[in-house]
Amino acid sequence: MPYIYTYQQWIDCFRRLEEKPWEQSVLDSVANATYQGEPSDIFLVRLSDTVSKMLSLCMKWFLHEIDRLLSENEADMTMFVAKRFQKRIRGCFFYRDLRFLPESYVRTLDEGFENQIDAFWKDFLRQLDLSARESMNPDVEEMAYELRRIKIISFRGQYAVV
Repeated sequence: MPYIYTYQQWIDCFRRLEEKPWEQSVLDSVANATYQGEPSDIFLVRLSDTVSKMLSLCMKWFLHEIDRLLSENEADMTMFVAKRFQKRIRGCFFYRDLRFLPESYVRTLDEGFENQIDAFWKDFLRQLDLSARESMNPDVEEMAYELRRIKIISFRGQYAVV
Protein backbone atom coordinates (compact mmCIF):
# COMPACT_ATOMS: atom_id res chain seq x y z
CA MET A 1 0.00 0.00 0.00
CA PRO A 2 1.50 3.35 -1.00
CA TYR A 3 2.28 5.95 1.61
CA ILE A 4 0.34 9.22 1.28
CA TYR A 5 2.76 12.15 1.42
CA THR A 6 1.63 15.59 2.43
CA TYR A 7 2.59 18.55 0.29
CA GLN A 8 5.40 19.41 2.71
CA GLN A 9 6.74 15.84 2.61
CA TRP A 10 6.80 16.01 -1.18
CA ILE A 11 8.71 19.31 -1.04
CA ASP A 12 11.23 17.68 1.31
CA CYS A 13 11.62 14.78 -1.14
CA PHE A 14 12.09 17.20 -4.01
CA ARG A 15 14.84 18.97 -2.07
CA ARG A 16 16.64 15.69 -1.39
CA LEU A 17 16.33 14.70 -5.04
CA GLU A 18 17.76 18.04 -6.14
CA GLU A 19 20.76 17.51 -3.87
CA LYS A 20 21.40 13.84 -4.71
CA PRO A 21 19.44 12.90 -7.81
CA TRP A 22 20.77 9.36 -7.90
CA GLU A 23 20.16 8.41 -4.27
CA GLN A 24 18.20 5.17 -4.68
CA SER A 25 16.56 5.25 -1.24
CA VAL A 26 14.89 8.58 -2.01
CA LEU A 27 13.84 7.41 -5.47
CA ASP A 28 12.37 4.24 -3.97
CA SER A 29 10.42 6.12 -1.32
CA VAL A 30 9.02 8.52 -3.91
CA ALA A 31 8.04 5.66 -6.22
CA ASN A 32 5.92 4.18 -3.43
CA ALA A 33 4.26 7.45 -2.43
CA THR A 34 1.08 9.11 -3.48
CA TYR A 35 -0.62 12.45 -3.06
CA GLN A 36 -4.01 12.98 -1.54
CA GLY A 37 -6.38 14.68 -3.96
CA GLU A 38 -5.42 16.41 -7.16
CA PRO A 39 -1.90 17.87 -7.32
CA SER A 40 -1.96 21.67 -7.47
CA ASP A 41 -0.35 23.69 -10.23
CA ILE A 42 2.31 24.78 -7.75
CA PHE A 43 3.10 21.13 -6.99
CA LEU A 44 3.35 20.31 -10.70
CA VAL A 45 5.69 23.25 -11.35
CA ARG A 46 7.85 22.21 -8.39
CA LEU A 47 7.99 18.66 -9.73
CA SER A 48 9.07 19.87 -13.17
CA ASP A 49 11.71 22.16 -11.64
CA THR A 50 13.02 19.27 -9.55
CA VAL A 51 13.40 16.96 -12.54
CA SER A 52 15.11 19.73 -14.49
CA LYS A 53 17.60 20.28 -11.65
CA MET A 54 18.19 16.55 -11.35
CA LEU A 55 18.94 16.26 -15.07
CA SER A 56 21.27 19.23 -14.88
CA LEU A 57 23.21 17.67 -12.01
CA CYS A 58 23.45 14.35 -13.85
CA MET A 59 24.76 16.08 -16.96
CA LYS A 60 27.31 18.08 -14.95
CA TRP A 61 28.42 14.87 -13.24
CA PHE A 62 28.85 13.15 -16.60
CA LEU A 63 30.92 16.00 -18.06
CA HIS A 64 33.05 16.09 -14.92
CA GLU A 65 33.65 12.33 -15.12
CA ILE A 66 34.58 12.50 -18.81
CA ASP A 67 37.08 15.28 -18.06
CA ARG A 68 38.47 13.23 -15.18
CA LEU A 69 38.87 10.16 -17.37
CA LEU A 70 40.79 12.16 -19.94
CA SER A 71 43.01 13.89 -17.41
CA GLU A 72 43.83 10.58 -15.70
CA ASN A 73 44.33 8.68 -18.98
CA GLU A 74 41.46 6.30 -18.20
CA ALA A 75 39.56 6.44 -21.48
CA ASP A 76 38.97 2.69 -21.14
CA MET A 77 36.42 3.49 -18.39
CA THR A 78 34.22 5.50 -20.77
CA MET A 79 31.51 2.88 -21.18
CA PHE A 80 31.30 2.37 -17.42
CA VAL A 81 30.72 6.09 -16.91
CA ALA A 82 28.26 6.22 -19.81
CA LYS A 83 26.19 3.38 -18.38
CA ARG A 84 26.18 4.97 -14.93
CA PHE A 85 25.04 8.20 -16.59
CA GLN A 86 22.19 6.29 -18.26
CA LYS A 87 21.10 4.87 -14.91
CA ARG A 88 21.14 8.30 -13.32
CA ILE A 89 19.13 9.75 -16.19
CA ARG A 90 16.54 6.98 -15.76
CA GLY A 91 16.17 7.98 -12.11
CA CYS A 92 15.21 11.50 -13.19
CA PHE A 93 12.08 10.06 -14.76
CA PHE A 94 10.74 8.93 -11.37
CA TYR A 95 7.58 10.91 -11.99
CA ARG A 96 6.43 8.27 -14.50
CA ASP A 97 5.68 5.99 -11.55
CA LEU A 98 3.48 8.56 -9.82
CA ARG A 99 0.00 7.31 -10.66
CA PHE A 100 -1.72 10.42 -9.34
CA LEU A 101 -0.21 12.65 -12.04
CA PRO A 102 -2.39 13.45 -15.06
CA GLU A 103 -1.29 11.38 -18.06
CA SER A 104 -1.17 14.45 -20.30
CA TYR A 105 1.18 16.15 -17.84
CA VAL A 106 3.52 13.15 -17.82
CA ARG A 107 3.59 13.14 -21.64
CA THR A 108 4.40 16.87 -21.66
CA LEU A 109 7.24 16.36 -19.17
CA ASP A 110 8.55 13.39 -21.14
CA GLU A 111 8.66 15.33 -24.37
CA GLY A 112 10.42 18.32 -22.84
CA PHE A 113 12.98 16.33 -20.91
CA GLU A 114 13.65 13.92 -23.78
CA ASN A 115 14.34 16.93 -26.00
CA GLN A 116 16.65 18.39 -23.34
CA ILE A 117 18.61 15.14 -23.07
CA ASP A 118 18.79 14.73 -26.84
CA ALA A 119 20.10 18.29 -27.27
CA PHE A 120 22.69 17.74 -24.54
CA TRP A 121 23.90 14.48 -26.06
CA LYS A 122 24.17 15.88 -29.60
CA ASP A 123 26.04 18.96 -28.39
CA PHE A 124 28.34 16.86 -26.22
CA LEU A 125 29.20 14.52 -29.13
CA ARG A 126 29.77 17.45 -31.47
CA GLN A 127 32.18 19.05 -28.97
CA LEU A 128 33.96 15.76 -28.33
CA ASP A 129 34.40 15.12 -32.05
CA LEU A 130 35.79 18.62 -32.49
CA SER A 131 38.19 18.10 -29.60
CA ALA A 132 39.31 14.76 -31.03
CA ARG A 133 40.03 16.31 -34.44
CA GLU A 134 41.87 19.29 -32.98
CA SER A 135 43.95 17.45 -30.39
CA MET A 136 44.64 14.28 -32.33
CA ASN A 137 44.87 12.68 -28.89
CA PRO A 138 44.25 8.93 -29.25
CA ASP A 139 42.40 8.81 -25.91
CA VAL A 140 39.97 11.50 -27.02
CA GLU A 141 39.53 9.81 -30.39
CA GLU A 142 38.83 6.45 -28.71
CA MET A 143 36.39 8.06 -26.30
CA ALA A 144 34.59 9.85 -29.13
CA TYR A 145 34.35 6.58 -31.06
CA GLU A 146 32.91 4.71 -28.07
CA LEU A 147 30.43 7.42 -27.16
CA ARG A 148 29.22 7.92 -30.75
CA ARG A 149 27.99 4.32 -30.60
CA ILE A 150 25.73 5.20 -27.67
CA LYS A 151 22.31 6.57 -28.40
CA ILE A 152 19.87 7.74 -25.81
CA ILE A 153 16.55 6.40 -26.97
CA SER A 154 13.10 6.37 -25.51
CA PHE A 155 11.26 3.07 -25.53
CA ARG A 156 8.05 3.02 -23.60
CA GLY A 157 9.46 5.34 -21.02
CA GLN A 158 12.79 3.57 -20.55
CA TYR A 159 16.19 4.75 -21.65
CA ALA A 160 18.74 2.31 -22.93
CA VAL A 161 22.29 2.23 -24.13
CA VAL A 162 22.48 0.67 -27.59
